[in-house]
Amino acid sequence: MKRIYKYELKPQEMQIISLPVGSKVLSVIEQNDTIMMYALVNIEEKETDKYYFTIYGTGHDISNGINTFEFIDTVKLQGGSLVFHVFYQSPD
Repeated sequence: MKRIYKYELKPQEMQIISLPVGSKVLSVIEQNDTIMMYALVNIEEKETDKYYFTIYGTGHDISNGINTFEFIDTVKLQGGSLVFHVFYQSPD
C-alpha cells in the first residue's frame, strides 16, 4: 500500500533520511517555518534505503560534490528572509 508521508528537513548542508525501498521523493515546502519533504512510500516495505539531502542558502558555496544530487525546489522561511535550495541523492 502506497501513501504520501512527510519528513522534516533541517536547513543544513547534509542529512540522511531512511525511506522504504522504492520510495519517490516528490517535493519540499515550507510548513510552519519548517522545511518539509514529501515522499511516496510503500508502507508495507520493511527494508529501507538511505536518501541524502543537502540544503544551501542563496549565495552559499556548493562546490562539494553537488553534481550527483538532483534539485527538488526552493523554500522560503521566516517570511521570505531566508531562502534555501534543496537537493537530494537517491540510492539508485
